[in-house]
Amino acid sequence: LGNEDYHCCVIQTSPTSHFLTPHDVSAEIVAIHEKQNTCPTNCCCFPENLPYLRTLDAQGEYLGETKYVCDGCIFVPKFLVLDKYQEPKFLLRPDTCLGGLCMQCRCGGRQGKCCRLPFLIRDPITKEPMRTRKTADVEEEAAQVTQLWSGLANEVCFRRHAYHIAFPKVTTREGNDQLLCTVEDKLVLIGASILVDVALFEKEDDK
Repeated sequence: LGNEDYHCCVIQTSPTSHFLTPHDVSAEIVAIHEKQNTCPTNCCCFPENLPYLRTLDAQGEYLGETKYVCDGCIFVPKFLVLDKYQEPKFLLRPDTCLGGLCMQCRCGGRQGKCCRLPFLIRDPITKEPMRTRKTADVEEEAAQVTQLWSGLANEVCFRRHAYHIAFPKVTTREGNDQLLCTVEDKLVLIGASILVDVALFEKEDDK
């Protein structure tokens, strides 16, 4: 999808991009992320047609999906992650300010963009952020999907975005960090990060 990422007059018509090498094309498939045509994120008039992304394994078995959530706080994007049983597993939502009406951006941080919007991975019931590791930095301690600085050329010319996913963990009695999600959950969260990028940050790039 190289040309399509940065050239508004070029679209990809072949099954694979010419930027992929033969090795890339023949590589082992780990997961498949797919969706049909949907409305944009700010179109809450058609709740049955909001953005989503379904995740399958290499054999085509359903692993889960991510759905855009439209509620009373329409200016704060939220994504609900469902497991293979269609049960809520995670909620992706940035921190907010002004009584929950506005998104709270972050500045600085290691390898982070100077201004970015981390989507914290939360418990879908309590809405509380999940932890990824114990650290003095409260922001880095939270499990999240956040943008990284991908380099001047990628940011300005090619509009290619880089993301970091910090998966949820729990501390055992022995004091060790243990992943709170399965391999299938991790694949679905990777799909969630793709949906965050496509639905919010790339919709103006590929007109």
